[in-house]
Amino acid sequence: MLACAAHRVSAVEGVWLIPDFVSSEEEAQLWAAATGPAARWTQLSGRAVQALGGVVHDKAGLLPAPLPRWLSALLARLECQSGLFSEQTPLNHVLLNSYSPGQGILPHQDGPLYSPAVAIVSLGAHAVMSFSPHASCPEAQGASVWLPRRSLLLFSGVAYQNYMHGVNAVCQDDTASVCNTPPGLQGVVPRESRRISLTCRNVVKVRSGLLGGR
Repeated sequence: MLACAAHRVSAVEGVWLIPDFVSSEEEAQLWAAATGPAARWTQLSGRAVQALGGVVHDKAGLLPAPLPRWLSALLARLECQSGLFSEQTPLNHVLLNSYSPGQGILPHQDGPLYSPAVAIVSLGAHAVMSFSPHASCPEAQGASVWLPRRSLLLFSGVAYQNYMHGVNAVCQDDTASVCNTPPGLQGVVPRESRRISLTCRNVVKVRSGLLGGR
């Protein structure tokens, strides 16, 4: 089980980081599959996305589609080792986000359509994710977490329910406010290349009668 005290990285309860969760070879394979000829990116404000496993609707939940086979080994490993997912809450949806330097995503909460647990794998470049408490929790402490390339970020429970999370749209990150700055990277660190994140979740409500699975 990876989600344990040894991997806690911030004062925010329920946030864990596992560096080098995927190897360089695995990163290259995942990157090639995510950016290959079959990739269908949709451009949004500040990022491009691919939704794998189906489409999520506010009322209907997940309208499922088969997850690509190139994700099977990664998702099985996450389910087995993270301690946050189970047969009742399998990883059935993956959102790929592509960020160029200067792009990001506004603070947000994933909400009740999903089980309260998220697994994010970073490919290609680092990012800094900020956790900011809701206005209803004025005494709670926020945190900014350094996400190295090939790392796995897990968050659940309090971090999922009481905090917003986001990535600033900047071309460089100031590590002064980061709670887990890597040795030798103090100061301002430029974002020099494209980053792809794999956000893996369980959608609670799945519309029956449609294709799903891996």
